[in-house]
Amino acid sequence: MGRTTPSIAVAPIRAAVKFLQAERPRAFRLTELREHYKDWRNHSDLQQTLSWTEFLEAALASGELEAADLRPELARYSSIKRYLLRGCTHLELASTLRQTGYFSHGTAASLHGLTDLVPRTFYVNSEQSAKPVLTSAVSQPALDRAFKAKQRISKFVFTHANSRFILLSGKNTQRYGVESMKGPSGESLMVTNLERTLVDLVVRPAYGGGIVEVFEAFRAARGRLNAKKILSTLQALAHLYPYHQAIGFLLDRAEYPARDLDLFKAEGFRFDFYLSNAMVKPEFNSSWRIYYPKGF
Repeated sequence: MGRTTPSIAVAPIRAAVKFLQAERPRAFRLTELREHYKDWRNHSDLQQTLSWTEFLEAALASGELEAADLRPELARYSSIKRYLLRGCTHLELASTLRQTGYFSHGTAASLHGLTDLVPRTFYVNSEQSAKPVLTSAVSQPALDRAFKAKQRISKFVFTHANSRFILLSGKNTQRYGVESMKGPSGESLMVTNLERTLVDLVVRPAYGGGIVEVFEAFRAARGRLNAKKILSTLQALAHLYPYHQAIGFLLDRAEYPARDLDLFKAEGFRFDFYLSNAMVKPEFNSSWRIYYPKGF
């Protein structure tokens, strides 16, 4: 067993690992791992046979436990350390990175079956504290300036085992539209629901692989998406910009029923809007008063 000394019996190590394997997620901070180990000792007939230090060293040496360092892409951030039991998935690991976090954007789209992309980037959103509601009026020049620039993206990015973990600090919504879900390997996850996921993707398409992938997500959701619910979700999130034009345009392009489109048309059109940021020579759809990428 690698670095395991002969004086340490194999049986208690395996028993402790089996006990810990029942915990989900199977990724722990060091303090959490030690607490779970104490629980095992308190319920074990082998209470005095294996110390915490012996267990940790032996489990790491045996490969049953991995010490994972998530490295920041920017040097100004510190690495994040977790201890992973054998079989721990990337989703389980990601779910431990923020205490009140939940999966959103491209990760939520994958969990809802809206994309065929193999998830190698995991988006974990942890909401900011509540802030005063912005009361500034939207103007056409302000919209033009905002969408001429590139979309702002989080630089709080960590890597581990050929995957990227992007930590977001979204606006406070009191976790609107967040639900529990079982992941593909039985993980217990907190995820934005279908409608919240699609709204989030429209607002930040870069977090979903770009606007073409966002459009494909709308097509994949056809037959499952409740148009009234996505509109009420958009209203509840109270974004400053008229994203109903972008959603209506995507629903139209994805050939949703006219009754669904009418819900978004009824919201009105006060401005020319944009489907994504920093577009070069975009085309214009007059029905939705929206600019979209050339050739979209």
